[in-house]
Amino acid sequence: MPSLLPRDCTDCTVRCLQATRFFSETAVSPAPPLPATSSAPRASTVKSSHRPAPTQREYTDVRESTLPSRQGGAKSNGGGRSGAPQSHSSQLTTRHLSRETHALWESVQEEASEERVRRKVEDEYKERLRKALVEDGAQRKVREITEDILTLKCPRCRAAFADFDGCAALTCGSCNCAFCGYCLKDCGRDAHDHMPRCRVTRDVGARLNTQFGMFPASFQDWKRFQRERQTEREGEVLQRLSADELSQVRQLLQPLLQERGIQI
Repeated sequence: MPSLLPRDCTDCTVRCLQATRFFSETAVSPAPPLPATSSAPRASTVKSSHRPAPTQREYTDVRESTLPSRQGGAKSNGGGRSGAPQSHSSQLTTRHLSRETHALWESVQEEASEERVRRKVEDEYKERLRKALVEDGAQRKVREITEDILTLKCPRCRAAFADFDGCAALTCGSCNCAFCGYCLKDCGRDAHDHMPRCRVTRDVGARLNTQFGMFPASFQDWKRFQRERQTEREGEVLQRLSADELSQVRQLLQPLLQERGIQI
């Protein structure tokens, strides 16, 4: 297709293109950049207040510290000075504390741990003391029952009495005290006048359907009366005991009661 421009314009255009190609090929290459000196402006050191998003590794650490392990349950967290394990919430809290506040926080945690140990020791001591007191009280009640109930004694001098000659009006061989063999009342110098009026004799005789007088019908009747009376007095003592003391007393008295034929 023939050019629409005049011939003179076409020649000028060709020469301009040739000149441009020449200067582009012979142009001087740019100088290399100068090395940075101390006078060069520094980059801004102002930190951004925007916190970068947590990486995948951070999410993994959080999951490992909070989720239970498949092999053995939750992971054990490190403890403070007291040795007690810290919960995950406690660890997150202490991360934002200053050194002084963190030391104070650990001190409070240690004091709380020591307080728990102290309370545990006190509770154990109280329990041992309670058991010791129960055992001591049970032993005292056993001595009381054995010496004052299961043993026939003079009401005045507390001397044991074992000589029964068939008459319930007894006289102590140590202090010459006259007393009733049924109710153990001190009757002064003579107990014969008391015997017909003895209330205990009538009550026990009514329960056993037996009439007890000054002279029991047999030694077996005398023993029956004493066994019934001792069971009654022993029950009066046992009903004042706590459940723990009662269990201890029953256990300690069982051999002697079986020997005497007494049931409680």
